[in-house]
Amino acid sequence: MKRSILFLIGLLIIIGLSSTEIPYSAPEFMQAYYDAYSNNYINTLASGRGNTGVAKIENVENVLLNPAGFSTDHTEMYIEFLIKPEQKEIGHLGEENYLSNKPFSFVGFGFNFVDQLSSAIYYSMPKSIEYQRYTIDLEAGTIFDRKPKYNHYSFGFANSYEFYNLRVGFDANYNIHSISDMFINGALAKINIKEGAFNFNTGLLYSVNDRLNLGASYNHNYEIDFNTDYWDWEVTVPAKVTAGISYYYLKDSIVNFDYERRMNSQMSEHYDDLNIYKIGLEQQIRNNIIRFGAMHIPSTFSGDVRIPYVDIPEAAYDQTANNYNNGIETIKNNKQTFLTIGYTLNMEELTFNLSGMQAIASEIKTTQLSLSIGVNLTDFDITKYTPKSQDED
Repeated sequence: MKRSILFLIGLLIIIGLSSTEIPYSAPEFMQAYYDAYSNNYINTLASGRGNTGVAKIENVENVLLNPAGFSTDHTEMYIEFLIKPEQKEIGHLGEENYLSNKPFSFVGFGFNFVDQLSSAIYYSMPKSIEYQRYTIDLEAGTIFDRKPKYNHYSFGFANSYEFYNLRVGFDANYNIHSISDMFINGALAKINIKEGAFNFNTGLLYSVNDRLNLGASYNHNYEIDFNTDYWDWEVTVPAKVTAGISYYYLKDSIVNFDYERRMNSQMSEHYDDLNIYKIGLEQQIRNNIIRFGAMHIPSTFSGDVRIPYVDIPEAAYDQTANNYNNGIETIKNNKQTFLTIGYTLNMEELTFNLSGMQAIASEIKTTQLSLSIGVNLTDFDITKYTPKSQDED
């Protein structure tokens, strides 16, 4: 009898814990489970091959994957744009879509002022998400519209040094997290917050021989505080570590294997750390490169989340939203498997790159299309790419 009672009590405790709503771990759309849409996979070359490349030696575009994988012997520029079509939401009201209306995702300049040392400055947008619209209905019959956005901007200075077969890289960056039109239940004021913090990333790349490279990088975590008149957050932006190999199995054929671990539990104990597996293939045909790849990302969290709530006694009427499921939003499973494809046209001082990524077998079927241009500024001659005049003929 005692055992039955103890078993019943334990079962009730487990059920109670499993049904508990967790609090927001960060301001709106900054939580780790929104990465399934907000993450921008920057570097068109990498995104076409399953977001692999931690063991590749490439130009300034590779600095975000691994600062040690960036190398140049000239001055260069790389510009990238991306498009993510609308995608059905996983939380909030379940009636609207996510958007990403910031197509300008990366611009970088690479330099080589000292032998064996490559340096770069860059701007990137690692994350961007906008909620199409939600409506707040009140007891008094008043209706308010909200269109919240979260954007993460990063400005960095990176260096990569070659020492025989080993390359070491260091990237110092300043990160700005901007949230606008944020919703806190009970507060009707439009809340806009923007905070910044410094961070740094490190990397290694070792060339075993002409065919095989090994690489690893570590994106360190950092703390950032957000304060409003109604709610405060102390947020840990999680670290991630990536390791991989790049192998030339034929003269013009490369296979890349990467493993990435995102430590999302640093942001919240309710989030699972993610083990992400990636594979990418590249085939060069004269001055063309074709890429294919795949990437699997598990779900970091699914369940009920309680929206931040504030009671304002001096308000003329109750400002709590009626149409917001009693202040609870249900987050769906956010695992994703991406299939990717990419293409590069190499010219003398120019490269044109295209890539596409599509999530399948997922509640969030994110699509990303990327276009980028790389320019060798040291040797670039625009007359080679313009029609000749009649006099020249």
